Amino acid sequence: MIEKNTFYLGVFRIQLRLIYYEFRIKEVTFNSGVNVTMEYKEILKNIKSSYDIAGKNYYELFHDDIMQHDFDKKLLFRFLSLMKTDPIICDMGCGPAAQYGGFIQTHCNQVHGIDISENNLCLAAGKYPEIQFQCNDMIDTDFAESFFDGLISFYSLFHIPKNKTKDLFKEFYRVLKPGGVILLVTHKGEYENTFSEIWGHKDLSIFTNFHIISEVENPCLTAGFETIDIFSKESYYDFPKERIVLFAKKPQKSM
Repeated sequence: MIEKNTFYLGVFRIQLRLIYYEFRIKEVTFNSGVNVTMEYKEILKNIKSSYDIAGKNYYELFHDDIMQHDFDKKLLFRFLSLMKTDPIICDMGCGPAAQYGGFIQTHCNQVHGIDISENNLCLAAGKYPEIQFQCNDMIDTDFAESFFDGLISFYSLFHIPKNKTKDLFKEFYRVLKPGGVILLVTHKGEYENTFSEIWGHKDLSIFTNFHIISEVENPCLTAGFETIDIFSKESYYDFPKERIVLFAKKPQKSM
């Protein structure tokens, strides 16, 4: 009986993964023609409430993905190699899995996790009690200036409308110490939609927009960062086919 239940759980996980990554199949519903004039506060409110509802399913799907994704681990080791001794790190937009911050936490002592959903943070804290979690908007956090030595942000930028990307990098710049480093990973492409049905739940409103490289690098540079490296890398899944990886540094003499 245990083996049968394990088998069905595995099938269910595979089906949900297909729903997430194959956006065009019928089980996923989205609102085409996104209202680009929607206020950011409304987008944020909708994302928060949607993850409060669907965060557990997301957690079940992705909480252990990093164990299978060697390239992501290499990125995080590269990030850690750029840190000083005993750094303070923040996982911005950690989500319910917080797996990237969790990986970092096994190699340094002071890790914070930021997310807009209390439900996400409860799920993440259950797996990583050593991480200090806080409910915040990524573009307007409560942290003091020059608080962190490094920031990571995996797959959270695509929930921020492009007209707010500059504000996100300004906040990253504000909370990083001089010499601090960003590692940001996001989906690559020219795509924008608001999903209403995903991860086994309906009546959601999850704003999503992908980026091309210049839409990531230009606001980063405008905020005052120096690019260490930026490149495209194939995705683990069929959609989207590529992602953008950014390493950037706040100059020692900040602007």
